[in-house]
Amino acid sequence: EGAIRPLPTRSPTSGRVNLNTATLAQLIELPGIAELTAQRIIESRQRVGPFQRVEELRERGIMNAQNFELVKDRVTAP
Repeated sequence: EGAIRPLPTRSPTSGRVNLNTATLAQLIELPGIAELTAQRIIESRQRVGPFQRVEELRERGIMNAQNFELVKDRVTAP
């Protein structure tokens, strides 16, 4: 039968999580994002405005370089 593979939680075409619309629960599912970081993302988009680029996670001081590397290919922003 082959190896057991986990079911994908998102389709490949829509696999990225949008930083501007993601819920706390959706953000926490991502690698490198714990609850505190997820709260910072939500607070930042409310206070500063929507993210225009994924790199703003670093520029706004929300996450360190190591965690950014884990998540950068899994999130999107306009």
